[in-house]
Amino acid sequence: MNMFNIRPYQLEDIDEVYAAADESREHIAKWMGWMTPDYSREHAAKWVEHAVDSWDRGEAYEQLVVDPVDGSIVGACGLNGVNRVNGVCNLGYWVRSSRLGQGAARQAALLLRDFGFGTVGLNRLEIVVADGNTFSRKVAQSTGAVYEGLQQLRLKVGDIAHDSHMYALLNPAAKRPDRATAVRPSPKLGTVNWIDMIVNDPDRVSRFYTEVLGLSREPVPEDADHTSYALHNDSGDEVLGICDEAVFPDWVRGWLPYIDIGDFEERVAKVVEAGGVILKEMRMDYRWKGQRFCLVKDPSGAPVMLCEAGPQG
Repeated sequence: MNMFNIRPYQLEDIDEVYAAADESREHIAKWMGWMTPDYSREHAAKWVEHAVDSWDRGEAYEQLVVDPVDGSIVGACGLNGVNRVNGVCNLGYWVRSSRLGQGAARQAALLLRDFGFGTVGLNRLEIVVADGNTFSRKVAQSTGAVYEGLQQLRLKVGDIAHDSHMYALLNPAAKRPDRATAVRPSPKLGTVNWIDMIVNDPDRVSRFYTEVLGLSREPVPEDADHTSYALHNDSGDEVLGICDEAVFPDWVRGWLPYIDIGDFEERVAKVVEAGGVILKEMRMDYRWKGQRFCLVKDPSGAPVMLCEAGPQG
């Protein structure tokens, strides 16, 4: 079950949209050019009207992030700057102050990803994050978006032009050049893209690593009663995950590395031949919808998660 849902704007949302933005002035203003000192209900009304109209015209798909329990507005997100010729657009999000740290932005971004690829038929969703916007970078990283580097003077907020980090969500169903004729780099085999661990007290264990290693932590709500934690380094990159075993029963114990592999089926077929054991094959919506994974144990009994490498080129 999703902790948050998204839906299109309605004209009846004006007052609640204004309330959500009004309570969030301080943390929004630095990164959102529309949040000016004179921002008022009138501005909110014009924006809602624009969002409804642009959706009807197919020019943008602005949506609200809502609580599925009571329908209250948690924040906003959207696909805009839509280039239908190339199948590209911008993906953005913000969360009201009182709902920060609950995973709303990440959930919204993933739902937008599925909407953009599945419903709109786009190939590439760009998340452009101003340098210094640590919260937004963490969200982009948590979606599995590909990091493409820092671009100079890429994003303007008010009068300030910011260097910005470019992340991209890529549609695995996009039609690419014929593999037989295209020049494509080989997948980077053996890259460890993630490490996590299942524990019975994720709060205590995650605090151990923040105190000993100096990492920061971000709560990741699994459901109404259980929370896991993502640990970040000084650059804001996610480096470790501490997960609640109540949500993941019957899972392997100890640190579990996730390793990218090319030629997924061929590599998985070699596991038993090489003396390992296949525990479980699965699909998860991680870097893209339906990405394939295979949990195995090596000859020593150590667990390893083999991950289907993303599109190359």
